[in-house]
Amino acid sequence: MNLLTLNDLITHKVHIGHYWSYWDSRCTKFIYKIINNIWIIDLIHTSKALWKAYIFMYKSSLYNQKILFIGSSRYSKNIIKKTALLTNQFYITDTIKPGLFTNWEVIRGNILLLIWLKQVLFLIQHSYVFGTINHTFKDTLFKLYTKLHYKLKNIITFQTIPQILFISDLNTHTLLVKESITLNKILLSIIDTNWNPTDIHIAIPGNDDNLFSVKLICQIITTALIHGLLKRQQYQF
Repeated sequence: MNLLTLNDLITHKVHIGHYWSYWDSRCTKFIYKIINNIWIIDLIHTSKALWKAYIFMYKSSLYNQKILFIGSSRYSKNIIKKTALLTNQFYITDTIKPGLFTNWEVIRGNILLLIWLKQVLFLIQHSYVFGTINHTFKDTLFKLYTKLHYKLKNIITFQTIPQILFISDLNTHTLLVKESITLNKILLSIIDTNWNPTDIHIAIPGNDDNLFSVKLICQIITTALIHGLLKRQQYQF
């Protein structure tokens, strides 16, 4: 990882926490001080956590482990999508309904149904034989396909849920975190001053409500994954 200075973190507003009344006491160890009723995050802890996350992501990529990036806030969703696409990983940028992990077998069945419906609708559209099918039946299939596609479009390529999750905005994914803990998933996340870091394997203290802060942290994660990929390709040859 290129040298990252405290000034870089400050410039990207990583150190700015929430208003003094909006905090979790279990984040105290990550807090430096309070200025103008705003919690200021201790960037020494942030730097250590970023280095730990970099090493972990590098090794994960080196051993070709899949990672699920999750972020649905207006600050993070585009960055999360870009990070996942650049590193050939999975991502979810929509609001996640309960049961994605704990009810995976049912959801996987719906994904297979969606894939089958897509193939059938293609044949109906392009085949003379299938073209003779009743219009009411066609409409029923199309409505079912549209409904499933809307719900599953972000996870249609999933064969299973990756063991490693990176979440940029924990406050909007509380139930998902609980499901992940139940299934022993490995969690990495940006931890603002209003969240409990106890159950997060690698908690990165930082501002999750700022575009520049989230972007900087995701750039470091992206660099680690690409570094691991290049090293893996080197070993393969």
